[in-house]
Amino acid sequence: MAVLMRIGELLRQQTPVLDKEKLAEFVNSFLARRDEFLLVARQHGSPLYILDRARLKERARAFVDTFERHVSNMRVFYAMKSNNHPMVAAALLEEGLGIDVSSGVELQQAIELGAKDLLFSGPGKTNDELGLALEHADRVTILLDSFGELARLDQLATNRGARVRAGVRVTTEESGIWRKFGIPLERLGEFMNTSERCQNVS
Repeated sequence: MAVLMRIGELLRQQTPVLDKEKLAEFVNSFLARRDEFLLVARQHGSPLYILDRARLKERARAFVDTFERHVSNMRVFYAMKSNNHPMVAAALLEEGLGIDVSSGVELQQAIELGAKDLLFSGPGKTNDELGLALEHADRVTILLDSFGELARLDQLATNRGARVRAGVRVTTEESGIWRKFGIPLERLGEFMNTSERCQNVS
């Protein structure tokens, strides 16, 4: 509860406006490398994406360090859907981040990259996708969206003789498209009671 309160405090803080000098410094850091970028464009054509692996890892470390100064006992997960290029995820795995996946394709890719700490958070998971997660239950935590998904997961785990970690996605949306994803707050207690009766979901 203390962690949630602290996160709430941080989210309520006013986002500061970026100082003009810092903005200029940021932009100039790219302009200073223009010859390097132009050379890559000449070699490989344009448009193209350039991955600055060292910079990505540096920014990941800074991100994690910032949160760890304020929140103890926490983990940071990279949402693979934001950029599913394997080199991006591989670099972030080296910095100790976990991987958040939202489909069976992303789950398989993260497993092949050697990810040891995975969140499977996508809505509408198929039985095949849940089965893949169960095959790697030692490193996958499944975030559940509904009572039906909980029941299917428990049955699949029972059939396979497996035990899996699970979490729950909570929704506060009473209307709109996102209301269908997650357990409404008023039913969270019921969901937790139901989950306690599951033999193979913890």
